[in-house]
Amino acid sequence: MCPLVHYLRYGIAEGRFSSPQHEFASSVKSEDEHMVNALKKVLRISYPQFEGMNDDFINKYILFLFSPDYYKKTRNLSNDLNHIQLLMHYIVYGLPEGVSPGPLFDEGFYKRQLDEMHIAYPADVPLFQHWLLLGTKRQMSPTPLFAERAYLARNPDLAGYDLWLFDHFLRFGMEEGRQFLASMQIGSNNFSSNPRLAPPPALEFLNTFDTDDRRSAGDAAIKRMDEFSKSDLVSDIFIKANAIEPDIGPMARYTTLIAPPWHDSSYITFKTLRAVIPEGEFDDIVFMPFCKLGGADFVAGVLVKSLIARRRRVLILRTEQSDWARPDWFPQEVANVDLSIYLSRMDEHDVLRALYVIVMNSKARSIYNVNSYRCFKLLEKFGKQLKTFVKSHVYYFCADRDENGFEVGYPVWFFANILNDISTAIFDTDSLRSALCTRYGLIGPLAEKTRTIYTPSMAEPKEAAMAVRQVETRSFRGKPVMLWAGRLDRQKRFDLVIEIARKMPNIEFQCWGKAVLDLPPDTASLPENLHLNGTFKSLEELPLDASDGWLYTSEWDGLPTILIECAALGVPIVASAVGGVPELITAETGWLVEKVDDVDSYVAAITDMLSNGQIRIERASRARELVKKRHNMSAYVAEIALIGGE
Repeated sequence: MCPLVHYLRYGIAEGRFSSPQHEFASSVKSEDEHMVNALKKVLRISYPQFEGMNDDFINKYILFLFSPDYYKKTRNLSNDLNHIQLLMHYIVYGLPEGVSPGPLFDEGFYKRQLDEMHIAYPADVPLFQHWLLLGTKRQMSPTPLFAERAYLARNPDLAGYDLWLFDHFLRFGMEEGRQFLASMQIGSNNFSSNPRLAPPPALEFLNTFDTDDRRSAGDAAIKRMDEFSKSDLVSDIFIKANAIEPDIGPMARYTTLIAPPWHDSSYITFKTLRAVIPEGEFDDIVFMPFCKLGGADFVAGVLVKSLIARRRRVLILRTEQSDWARPDWFPQEVANVDLSIYLSRMDEHDVLRALYVIVMNSKARSIYNVNSYRCFKLLEKFGKQLKTFVKSHVYYFCADRDENGFEVGYPVWFFANILNDISTAIFDTDSLRSALCTRYGLIGPLAEKTRTIYTPSMAEPKEAAMAVRQVETRSFRGKPVMLWAGRLDRQKRFDLVIEIARKMPNIEFQCWGKAVLDLPPDTASLPENLHLNGTFKSLEELPLDASDGWLYTSEWDGLPTILIECAALGVPIVASAVGGVPELITAETGWLVEKVDDVDSYVAAITDMLSNGQIRIERASRARELVKKRHNMSAYVAEIALIGGE
């Protein structure tokens, strides 16, 4: 016997679904497409009567009619089985036993048609197999809920369709959200182009008729509604109503019925989103757009760790993109859901409604927004409703700048308009907090909602500043080495680094980074003393002890986490005096460049730093002590607990 057939017939019954060593799993590479192709082969091997059927026929009348949820429920199968495993089970067991593949095949209805047409059928041939072999050729609808005349009436653009309209309904109609009942409206689906995300509402509606009794009752109810809408009673009512108010118009305008909740296009959307959220209640929800390599992503990880440390049940929701580049920044046990693949298919109105439902269903006491645009929009639209049930805490980092230099970004777009409805506006620098309080004239309770919470360093500060080791090993290097790292975007001004390197050919510049938000810079003609490397996960990967200092050239910023890390290690720092940087780097703790776009000012600062090893050690040591005192995890956890009301 073919190993594939053996697996399907016996392996399933022996519980071998998930064995990665099994011949079947390896032969089809565990991918749905390969598995479906293999199942088609099994159909032809196991059922000779299907030998002449091409893939198109099998797709239309077996795969499209098969409903995993319907089959699982009617056969009382385990919830652990996925859709492909259920299809395998159906082909091996359900199909030869004559079990209906889904709600669209009604045995009783098909049998009545055969009897009315005086068509004899062998008692030993299951009705579904009979329909596949004969009913499809005669274009006999397998369900009383589909009639060609009604489908065409609701979809007149199909008048020229050459094939059986039931084929069109199966293959295209449901996913396109086409109506198929003469008098009933079924909603469309935001995920219709990807049935993996959610089945079409039409199929969801039909799945409710999962027993003979329900199917019969549902068919009868729909028929009664249709008949009532066409009755003399309703016609008489409209005649009398139009005599009073002619604007009421013809009866046909009002005879489309609805079947809650399937009439609502958002129903399937919300149902799908709820299904991907882990069961149970959560204490806190942390919204973030994605996890890439940025400082805000690191802050989200620190925040989650601080919440977990207090034995809180935390849910992370990623709302903009699927990236999860730094899983090491987050506790492994935290619930983490990528909503972006679903939200990207929805319009903004439904996105905000869906997020509101998720928050309310979670029973969370607090939500935290760490740079999620969609969460900002949620608070803008539903903040007043949410504040009755949850505390909302919103992080603000630095504002951004557009190409013309104008200030843009979340502190501009989503501060004044949501401050009344949130519990806390969290800032990683006091400079931004003070600037916004001054800009909007905040006093009293509104000003008290703003709070500066400094980001802790990733690691405990070293006992001795790295500058000590750097000064001791200076003579072993042929020339001084300056390090730079950051996004190769407009904000970080890598172009300044290039010009600085050209003016200081006696210094080697080792740089790390990649473009994230903007197009990458032209690196074809970099000076010989500048070397651009890729990305890194930790400062420990960089040759800190074989260098002489750190250069930071951002044109605008908050307080970059990378400067906190460098200061914690006791690395001498030359940095632009922007945003919150002067809250860490001063004339006492480093070299601050006031003219942030002036190359000569950086050259002068680097020259001064390299001129005196002892001063380098002293300033780097003071920066390390400041981080040790202010940027530590204990202080951060205490601040987060305080805003959480503990």
